[in-house]
Amino acid sequence: MDQLANKYCEIYLLSIEHQKKKDARLELFRRFVGLDSDKLPPSIFEKYITMMKATGIQPANLFT
Repeated sequence: MDQLANKYCEIYLLSIEHQKKKDARLELFRRFVGLDSDKLPPSIFEKYITMMKATGIQPANLFT
């Protein structure tokens, strides 16, 4: 089971890396989770989520 989980995590991370230039949301996600050298602190992530919730708009609809 660990091997399968590792495989899918690797695929997920490689996909994010490959697609990062095509979608600004992926670039932001990379920074939030520390996959970029310019990592964002958790306080900014918390503020981002708070602001998204305050809009009352579904997150998927914010970027369409």
